[in-house]
Amino acid sequence: MISGLSMEQALVWRCCRSVIASTKDSAMPELIGKIIHWDTLLNYARWHGVMPLLNQALAPHKAAMPSRVVEELTVAYVNALKHNLFLASELLKVLELFESHGIQAVPFKGIMLSACVYGNMAFHRASDLDILVHREDVPRIKTLLAQAGYPPNKTLSAAQEQALLKQRNEYHVLRLDGQCCLDIHWQMVYYFDSFLISTDDIWADLRTTRLSGRPVPTLSPEHLLLLLCIHGSNHCWYLLSMTCDLARAIMAHHTIAWDKILARAERQGIKRMVLLGFRLAAQIMNIILPPAIQNSLFTDPRADRLAHTVINRLTNKRSFRLQRMRLMAFHLRVLSRTRDKIRYLFRILITTSEKDWACCALPRSLFALYIFIRPLRFCLDAWKQWRNRASSRA
Repeated sequence: MISGLSMEQALVWRCCRSVIASTKDSAMPELIGKIIHWDTLLNYARWHGVMPLLNQALAPHKAAMPSRVVEELTVAYVNALKHNLFLASELLKVLELFESHGIQAVPFKGIMLSACVYGNMAFHRASDLDILVHREDVPRIKTLLAQAGYPPNKTLSAAQEQALLKQRNEYHVLRLDGQCCLDIHWQMVYYFDSFLISTDDIWADLRTTRLSGRPVPTLSPEHLLLLLCIHGSNHCWYLLSMTCDLARAIMAHHTIAWDKILARAERQGIKRMVLLGFRLAAQIMNIILPPAIQNSLFTDPRADRLAHTVINRLTNKRSFRLQRMRLMAFHLRVLSRTRDKIRYLFRILITTSEKDWACCALPRSLFALYIFIRPLRFCLDAWKQWRNRASSRA
């Protein structure tokens, strides 16, 4: 058992483990009887996005719990279920729209985790819809989505559109009523292009699953595990739900080519991220990994130290907030190759974004000057953050 957990945190973790492994925890009644601060428990579970898992694990013990706690857990579960069913319906509409125009698309993360990994539409509350497409289809997709009620968030010039496709990896649109956000990806690029996952490999290794009774393309188990490990590292593994998703994905797939995962991770320079993710899944969710992975977990001492850092943050009573400097420091630690670290810092400085373009409007001929505007904006943002923190402490 991991030390440093409060009684409330320990119960939340055990509930998650119980649902992930689809088992019953005989120690649950005793733990429930020791809980005094139910609000603390609910706040912790709510922050980490595991309220539906808590509801599922505690369902047989509702008689031993305060009625208001039972009610809040039930409401959270029902709301997650309704929200995800709505998103699933919307996703199928978007996929049908793309298919009718000959556009290949594959959904991943979010709603697909609930449907295909957990097998319960409420267990992973999705925040948006992530869809992978081919880069050359993006202009057509933007037009189709605008006609379907997903107008562009911002009007970009031709130069900005070209820069977006070249320098970024995704396009965000919000439905007119604000009920659904689409993230259209054309490349699996992370950490400002310090490395990327080959989309050619992903397209060549797709599988088919069913969503609301309809066939839908999905990622292979190997690509899904790689993606979840990278996604967790991208966000410092700051939510318990991220580790739950990875652990459940491992448990849900019985035929995983582990050697292929390690080979791809080694080749693409992301082995430390993968080892970190697997180590967290084993330590926090108590899942049993195959011997080849178990033996690899202790080959990188830095991954071990990163795991301790993540666990300490998860057990901290104060919610961990993602800030730019914390993210950058964590990213540099989790990148194993020196060239990737250098590329990461370099790309942060030169990869312009909509925020940079909004600072001032430059003609196409002077678009390259945004490279110089970006570091100035960074400095201004850092000064504003420092001033806000200073005023809040005063």
